[in-house]
Amino acid sequence: MPNVRLGAEVPGLTMLDFNDAPSLNPATLEPDREALATYLGVIAEGLDGWLPFRGFIDQGQAHTHRPYNEWIDLNHSDAVSVLYTMSAYAAGHGIAAYCIPGSVTSRGEAKARDVHQIRNILVDIDAGEIHTKLAHLAQWIGTPTLIIESGGRTKDGADKLHVYWSLDEVAEGEDLDRVAKLRHLLAVKCGTDTHFQSLHQPIRIPGSVYHKHGHTRLVTIRAHNPVEYSLDDLIGSASDMPALTAHGGSPFDFNEAGRSRLGLDAALGGTFNEGGEGENTRFAALSAVIGHEVRMWHDGRQSEAEAWEKAGSYNEARITPPWPAERLRSEFERLKAKHLAENGPANAPKAQPGDASLPLIWFDDIEPNLDSRDFVEGVLCDGEMSVLYGESNSGKTFFATDLAYHVAIGAPWRERDVEAGGVVYCALEGGAGIKNRLAALKQRYGVCDVPLAVVPAAIDLLKADADTERLIALVQAAAERLNVPMRLVVIDTLSRALAGGNENASDDMGALVRNADRIRQTLNVHLQFVHHSGKDAAKGARGHSLLRAATDTEIEISRDADLEVSSARVTKQRELEGTGEFGFKLESVLLGTNRRGKPVTSCVVVAAQMGALSRLDPEQALLVEALREAIEKAGRDLQFLADQTPAVSVGKWKFFAEHRLKRDLSDSAFSNRTSRLVHAGLVKKERKEKRWLAALPNGET
Repeated sequence: MPNVRLGAEVPGLTMLDFNDAPSLNPATLEPDREALATYLGVIAEGLDGWLPFRGFIDQGQAHTHRPYNEWIDLNHSDAVSVLYTMSAYAAGHGIAAYCIPGSVTSRGEAKARDVHQIRNILVDIDAGEIHTKLAHLAQWIGTPTLIIESGGRTKDGADKLHVYWSLDEVAEGEDLDRVAKLRHLLAVKCGTDTHFQSLHQPIRIPGSVYHKHGHTRLVTIRAHNPVEYSLDDLIGSASDMPALTAHGGSPFDFNEAGRSRLGLDAALGGTFNEGGEGENTRFAALSAVIGHEVRMWHDGRQSEAEAWEKAGSYNEARITPPWPAERLRSEFERLKAKHLAENGPANAPKAQPGDASLPLIWFDDIEPNLDSRDFVEGVLCDGEMSVLYGESNSGKTFFATDLAYHVAIGAPWRERDVEAGGVVYCALEGGAGIKNRLAALKQRYGVCDVPLAVVPAAIDLLKADADTERLIALVQAAAERLNVPMRLVVIDTLSRALAGGNENASDDMGALVRNADRIRQTLNVHLQFVHHSGKDAAKGARGHSLLRAATDTEIEISRDADLEVSSARVTKQRELEGTGEFGFKLESVLLGTNRRGKPVTSCVVVAAQMGALSRLDPEQALLVEALREAIEKAGRDLQFLADQTPAVSVGKWKFFAEHRLKRDLSDSAFSNRTSRLVHAGLVKKERKEKRWLAALPNGET
């Protein structure tokens, strides 16, 4: 324990790394014990465990010191003296005193995932018109519990402020995610420091000494008001608060110091969550991917629009929660400008061989196309590519074989016309399961001479010199033997066809798509991939955005386990109307008995009715649950429609929805996503006193 000029040594206190500090003259300012006590009383009331204390050398000091961590036992009989002793030591050595304003369960913990209790909401107003931002927050959120002058000042001489609102209950568990979300929402709407969306972001301790650039002053408490707020009330107030974007600072200026050293392969193959450290941050991952796409654009290998689309798709698929579009665009433009400054003007997109012979149709020669090429009415077209995806055990392979069987026999499917043609079904995960599924269809329908064949073997569609040409030759041979034109080739599954490649890498997915194009264009067949959902089902199929961009028809399979009903929903159509939703369930078929005399069964697909909720995709179901939660936790913000149905503001519903979706939505995106729920009668909306309210039908909760 080093000797400090101020305060008594506290029994049982162990300091880490303090003895590595240089011997300096004591600071002329002493910490303010009363301010330290007030602060600790506000942020630590009701918390248990340890308060992480952080020490950093302030900028502009003539010496250096390694950052150090210590932890204050919040159950210590005189925790204020412990904090005072630490702050006094820091003051004497030109070190800034910070803490994480929450508790962790054990010494040595200081990451975002370690924070287990918090008793406050805070914002750091460090730029722009400080007074305007404070007044805006006080008007909409309420009188702050603490207003701290952090020691820093703007170029106009205004004191930078840390503003706290105490909670009436300790936030822990899932409420910590809501605290982080609320901090971020306040920062974005008021143009304050967004780093405090991370729960482990340290902040200066009032009562400690500020040393930056030779300016020594106390971090002081400007105002202390003994007021507390419920987390739900603060969420409602923040959701309703209008954005303050015209008063200095940029709410989306998120550039971080330092350069990412994360490799492109690691970025493409990983998922990156808020609160990551070192190389594993969302910023590092997005910088690596955006930098790669910008270089591809600069080299003329893709358009700027394609580079931006790929960056956005990666952000949605691999970043949790995704960056807001404004922040992503800012980083994209920053890296683009940097690359142009370092490498000169971008090259024009490279022309492909044979461009001179590309077809050219003059406007006056264009005639309307009155007949689509759909061989499954309104669903699948000749010569195109589709992806049928879903979670494991959702019934996607049964659905795919049922569709393939109806194409082969030319029978109507789901009350839609079907034009017959040969089918080759590539069962890359083995032949036993697919054989039994097709045997069940044969037994159920009793049809023979069906022009459908199975390839029960692994196929590599990643490498151009692997199995692409072999598969083309095989399908051509099957067409000759069956004496019918081939219509459909099914690849089950895409992951196995990628043959060890990286689904999230643009190069690997691009190679797969090129080989798929080669197959369908050479054979003039429809090529369908059976694929898996990503970890977040609301974000669609797994893998790089190149796949969806190349897909003509996308069909999502989902299953309602309670109703034992699955749903097939068309989520993308390039040429057709883009509608179609089919409910189905699996019906068991007895195939025989095995050598032990036990029954062997498989299943066939039969039509089934879906309840309203079962027809929703995972994201829409989350939106309904978010509204239900918002109404249940509305508190004093509960509203009522004209018919007295309990309701909340659409802003509050949006806040809960973003918490469940773990990403931000613009107002227009949220409106688009919820309109179907309104049209389906699952949500009611009504305008009341210039505010839109939302409710569940019949007052459900």
